Amino acid sequence: MTNTKTMRAVIAQGHGGPEVLKVTEAPIPHPGPGQVLIHTTAATVNPADLATRSNALAAAGLMTPRPTTGLGWDVAGTIAATGPGVTGFPLGRPMIGLHDRLDRELGCYAEYVVLDANAVATSDLPPH
Repeated sequence: MTNTKTMRAVIAQGHGGPEVLKVTEAPIPHPGPGQVLIHTTAATVNPADLATRSNALAAAGLMTPRPTTGLGWDVAGTIAATGPGVTGFPLGRPMIGLHDRLDRELGCYAEYVVLDANAVATSDLPPH
């Protein structure tokens, strides 16, 4: 089934300073086996994002240069959906997570993010 719902996300088009950041529309992703879908509340500006945007990581051979790159490693939000085989993540539960893959189309600078369940920690606080 094709997802027709979209979200906003920030990507880097090219390399450089803040001027390469662009807001784009993308399909809301679906979690696969062992994954969770997070509705993003906040994302950080991590030094790895700055190094990715400036092309320092590609210049160091740590990633392949791409015309557009997803940014954002750290995310906070709530569990929006879970993939097959995932247990212990109630919908709406506050969580934090880490998206530590360099070469990707979208990162945590997006309204929704899919992460492996082992990259997410939930809070005992009730949903707000």
